[in-house]
Amino acid sequence: MNRLDPVSGMLMSRSENGSSPEILRTITWGILIMALVLALLMGNHLAHNFTDRAVRFLSEASLTVLLVDFWALGIRLFRKTGRTPLRIPTRTPLILIFLHLALCYWSRHLISFEVLYRLEPMEELAGVYLVRWGIVLLLVVLSCISVATSIFQTRLVGRVLISETTAVPEISQVRDLGSEPDMPAGPEHVYEAQVILNNLGYAIGGIDGKVSESTGKALGEFQESCRLDPSGELTILTMIELRNRWAGEASPPPGQSAKALIGHVVRRLTNRVAALWEKWRDS
Repeated sequence: MNRLDPVSGMLMSRSENGSSPEILRTITWGILIMALVLALLMGNHLAHNFTDRAVRFLSEASLTVLLVDFWALGIRLFRKTGRTPLRIPTRTPLILIFLHLALCYWSRHLISFEVLYRLEPMEELAGVYLVRWGIVLLLVVLSCISVATSIFQTRLVGRVLISETTAVPEISQVRDLGSEPDMPAGPEHVYEAQVILNNLGYAIGGIDGKVSESTGKALGEFQESCRLDPSGELTILTMIELRNRWAGEASPPPGQSAKALIGHVVRRLTNRVAALWEKWRDS
């Protein structure tokens, strides 16, 4: 459930764009499901027995999931995003487009008759064609890669749209909200909080959408710097302060943009090195 909503009386859930992010999020999942159904229909139409239909479905899945790639690329290029630090990286759908095209080409080669079947000599017959199950297993692996990467991209688009839905247009300080009690922000906001903390230079131990020990420690440090209760938990007031701090970092004064960019790169590099060191030490 989205906890940054009008029911709490603390934040509004509204996009700066005319189109509803919730509708776009639903459409994104719908396109993924439609792509898989389309692959199933194509496999059923283009083959005449169960084995050929199954392998054809596995092959066509790498082609039809391109619908998700182009949809994500269209959202990234043609849609005005809300006031949120999350963005769909342009390179992600582009890389997945080339990956899925390569997987589709490879799968089409594997389902060709001379590759998929082998001739088994028989004593009384000239021979019988048998399926190479190793090829079928490879097709399953390639199809799983295509579907898994499409699910990843769909979830990425969803996370960006969620953060856009709950973006705060104008709040200068959390103290301006009055005496409203603090509340948990909900797990759907962890990914955005990790992105902001990472951009601010806090060591969060990786961006995975989960409140790990490193993320909790970084949240506590940030809360202490904002004079909030350093509980290490993601709350509504913490989320507001994170967005306010990010807004200040994202809009440096004139003449400070180059300095801000260098500082941002240094902070992110330091954070990555610290995260790798922590993982190596724990392993």
